[in-house]
Amino acid sequence: MRIDNKLYLAHRLIWYIFYGEDPGEFQIDHVDRNRTNNDIENLRKATQTQQNQNSSKKKNNKSGYKGVRRHTKGKWHAYIKINEKQVSLGYYDKREEAANAYNEAAKKYFGEFASLNVIQHTHFRFPERNPNQLD
Repeated sequence: MRIDNKLYLAHRLIWYIFYGEDPGEFQIDHVDRNRTNNDIENLRKATQTQQNQNSSKKKNNKSGYKGVRRHTKGKWHAYIKINEKQVSLGYYDKREEAANAYNEAAKKYFGEFASLNVIQHTHFRFPERNPNQLD
């Protein structure tokens, strides 16, 4: 929005109107990462680091999960960035295990700002039923 020919971001204006304060140096974070959802319940003050913690997986991601990549030896490497430093969380046979390791670390280090993976579980297969067996 423009007011007196100065550009203001809608979510910052909403914050100011609702709370009566300028967020100043803070960013205004969208909890659900949807920049068009400016409901006050979806907005919170955040530092730039916290904004980064709440980011989605990168567009060039090939594993399907944030903090997970294929290692050259066939394992899935889980990692997390903490204060701009990459920390290894280990190597796993299944990418879902690596994604879970990332989720646990993200909850520990980033708290409410953690952007967690939605883990795709393999389909459950019922055991073969013996037709002679009674229910």
